[in-house]
Amino acid sequence: MRIIKVGFRLEQHEQTGSGLRRVLIEQTIKLCDDLNLEDQETAIHEARKRCKRVRAVVRLLRPTCPEVFKRENAAFRNMAASLSDLRDVTARADAFRVVVEGDTKGARPFEPLRSILQAHHQVTSKPEIKRKLSAVLKEAQEGRVRLEKLKFPGYPEFELIEKGLRRSYRCGRKAMKEAHQEKLTPSFHDWRKRVKDFGYQMQLLRDLWPPLLKPFRDQVHALGEILGQEHDLIVLREKLKENAGQISSQEVYDAFDNLLMNRVQDLQIQARRLGARIYAEEVGCFARRIKTYWSIWREG
Repeated sequence: MRIIKVGFRLEQHEQTGSGLRRVLIEQTIKLCDDLNLEDQETAIHEARKRCKRVRAVVRLLRPTCPEVFKRENAAFRNMAASLSDLRDVTARADAFRVVVEGDTKGARPFEPLRSILQAHHQVTSKPEIKRKLSAVLKEAQEGRVRLEKLKFPGYPEFELIEKGLRRSYRCGRKAMKEAHQEKLTPSFHDWRKRVKDFGYQMQLLRDLWPPLLKPFRDQVHALGEILGQEHDLIVLREKLKENAGQISSQEVYDAFDNLLMNRVQDLQIQARRLGARIYAEEVGCFARRIKTYWSIWREG
């Protein structure tokens, strides 16, 4: 199948099903390219992002093409999961740096905590990482073959993704409310996943009205970044708790934990404020507005 690359967006005059298939295949091709990058850390980071993009697109098809969603969502979720351990080490190191840089009282002796983190993660050799990347590459190549054969039912234009977009917005809105009410980290983690999906979906649709939807998509992305930082800090905190018995100074541990939780609370406040704006509309109002933009865009 010949693919004309136009990026992660739907084109104005292409059929919806054809456009979605093109986007999915393009992302899978780029996923294969990412997995072949010489820098393994970059390869892992970019490959996981590609998998998230593919999953965000197939989530739009969940109500109308449930079998496609079930198969491809699971396949690309497993690809990303097989690389998650390799990414987590880098994420913890970055989160540790953020906490230390936020210490307004000056450089306190937190290095013993960093040493404990480094001592308790399994160092994966470059040959082992290469083996994992090669295994995911094989799965991605198989995924491309499947995606090239995709056929969609006879839904006219926007109707192919309308229910999926409504569901995405509704789930994000619900997850936001639960995070606000419960103030628990798992709720924020669930919200983060829904925001990531929604951000990629709005990127896909940004050409419907670029002056409005591009900045809106940027704000959704910013919310995803805030929630991602919050999640990484909590993962770091849990890792330190697992090894609390090896920390020689309770005072140092408590000081670091206080700094970390202050940062978490600040990020949660930022997320609530931004999320309240992004998810301000009722689901039906949002869906009708996007459908109107779609109709005007198609007429052009």
